[in-house]
Amino acid sequence: MAERPDLGAALSDSGALKAMPAGSLGRTFYEAMDVPGGVPGFLLAALIYKDGFFDSFEMSEDAEYYITRSRWLHDLFHIVSGYGTDLPGEGLLIYFALGYEHRVPYWAASLAPLGIGPRVFIRPNCGQRRWRALLRDAHAQGLAANRVCPPECVPWEELLPRPLDEVRKELGIVPFLEDTSRWLDHSWFGRQA
Repeated sequence: MAERPDLGAALSDSGALKAMPAGSLGRTFYEAMDVPGGVPGFLLAALIYKDGFFDSFEMSEDAEYYITRSRWLHDLFHIVSGYGTDLPGEGLLIYFALGYEHRVPYWAASLAPLGIGPRVFIRPNCGQRRWRALLRDAHAQGLAANRVCPPECVPWEELLPRPLDEVRKELGIVPFLEDTSRWLDHSWFGRQA
């Protein structure tokens, strides 16, 4: 924290990310964010700055730095975890992040406002029993990765040029490899979302 690296600057430099080796964390991040109509999570997270909302709170410089840095992690978590940016992928990522970033126990994650949505409202065509098992597994994956290295201790900027598979292995993250993009094709809620 004393060095205060700027993750936002590293992830905003699309030229540098595009120039990184194919298969690297940074290049994979760039390719995932460079999609027509895509809205990177960090842009949504930036809404806390709208109308001076974030700046209206008094906090230490360390707290402000930590919050600012952590808002960039959502999209990186998609890349390292393998969870898609579709609605089922977002639901799985919520449970992963509640374990990885916040170390919330599963029972609390399933009752948290963010955790209730995926558990109750998302009804993918993989079946509810399997869906809930996947949410539980995503959470367990997050907790396991946290035990290897909590995300606030990860030197993300240094990992960007490295091969994604190597980064995942170093962080103790086993990627989810299934394509969830069609899991809500037969769901009214999924079509509306």
